[in-house]
Amino acid sequence: GIHRPLVGEARLGGPLLTIASRAETDVCMFRDNGLRQVRRVLLALGSNHDHAARRVAERIASSPGVELAVLDGRRDAGRVEALLAAARGYDLVVVGVGAEWDLPMHVFDLRAPRLLTELGASLLIVHGPPDPVS
Repeated sequence: GIHRPLVGEARLGGPLLTIASRAETDVCMFRDNGLRQVRRVLLALGSNHDHAARRVAERIASSPGVELAVLDGRRDAGRVEALLAAARGYDLVVVGVGAEWDLPMHVFDLRAPRLLTELGASLLIVHGPPDPVS
């Protein structure tokens, strides 16, 4: 029941927001869309949690037979649409949480983010310590 918000319809709020914001390590939120095996992983870059998302995706891809591809949406205003199109054929999409992907960590956000409702692949949303400034 941790994925269910205490107030409203927020998809990434409630107790999960508290855990993610206080954790000293990466926290992943998984949306299963019929995942049977992980063979093709798409890492989507474009949020303040890219470093954590990359770390998690590379760890998953270190398993034998797993292919990792990267979509760089950092300069793309239509990044959500680009990700929805690029994700076809992938088993798992890994993305850092953030408003950049229409995945805000806000308790009172009542909209269902498009990545949760329209993405055909399973989704792993990563919240980690802020990316180092480069």
